[in-house]
Amino acid sequence: MPYIEMTPQRRLMLLAVGAMLGAVPLFLVASLFRGELLSSIQNAGGVYLVTSLRVNVLVTFSLVLFTLPYAFVDYLNRSFTRSVESVLPELFKGLAEAVRSGLTLPEALSSVAETLGGEVGKMLRQVVLLTEMGVTFQEAIARAFSRYRLPSLDRLGSILLTAYESGGKVIDALETSAQIFGAIRSYEEERATTINPHVLTIYAATILYVILSLTILYVFVMPLSRLQGIPGALGKINPGVYAAVMYYSGVMIAFFGGLIAGKMRHGKASAGLIHADIQVAIVAFSFLLAEKAMA
Repeated sequence: MPYIEMTPQRRLMLLAVGAMLGAVPLFLVASLFRGELLSSIQNAGGVYLVTSLRVNVLVTFSLVLFTLPYAFVDYLNRSFTRSVESVLPELFKGLAEAVRSGLTLPEALSSVAETLGGEVGKMLRQVVLLTEMGVTFQEAIARAFSRYRLPSLDRLGSILLTAYESGGKVIDALETSAQIFGAIRSYEEERATTINPHVLTIYAATILYVILSLTILYVFVMPLSRLQGIPGALGKINPGVYAAVMYYSGVMIAFFGGLIAGKMRHGKASAGLIHADIQVAIVAFSFLLAEKAMA
C-alpha cells in the first residue's frame, strides 16, 4: 500500500482536487437540469425543498466527490500503517533468534530482510545496503527510515539503534520489543473484533432505513396520493415532498453514521469519511433505482 504524508500543503491539495470533482455534478445541475431544479422547488410548511430526485442525487454526489480524495488517501495511509505494525513482532523475534545464533545485529538485519516482505523489508534491505557501502549503522537507519514519518517506524529505528549500542544485552532488548509489540497487536486485534460488529450495525441501520423509507413511500404514500379528489379520501398529499424529506434524512443518517463508525474503529471522525461516502452512495443509488423501477 502506498503512503502519502498528510502535510498541510497536501491536505489543501486534496481539498482542491475534491472541490474540482465536486463541482462537476453541480455544473450539470446548473446547466442540464436547471429547469428541473427550478420547477421542483416546493414550499412545505415554510421550508423550500427540491423534490427532483435526480437533482438531489447529483448534489449528493457532489458531496461524495468532494470528500472522496481525502477519504481515499486516509484509507491508504491507515492500511499502510497497519501493514507496518503487523510485522514488527515477527521482525524483532526473528532478529533475536538470528543474533542468538551468533550473527551481529547488521548481519541479522540482512538475514531477516531477505525473508520479510512489504515496505519494512525494503527499508531493512536499504539499511543493509548502506552499511555495506560504508555508511555507519546509525546513519543508515536514519536515511532508510526518513521517508516515512510514522510513530511505529520511529520506534523501530530507536529500538534498533538502542539494541545496536547495548552490546551484550541486544537479545534482551529485541525479545522485550517483540513481546511489547506482540501485546499491542493482540490488543488491536481484540479491539477490532469487539468494534467491527458495531460498525456493521451502523451499515445495517442505514440499509434498514432505506428499505423502510422506500416501503412507506411506494406502498403507502404514492397510492394515497392517487386517491386525491375522491370523496372521503384524505387531504392533499405531495409524494415529492415526502420523498425529498426521506432522502435528505437518509443522506444525513448515512453521512454522520459513517463518521461515527470511523470514530469508533479508528479513534477519529475523519477516518469515517470513507464509510460515510459508501453509505451515502448506497442511499442515493437505492432511491434512484427505486424511482426507475416504479416509474
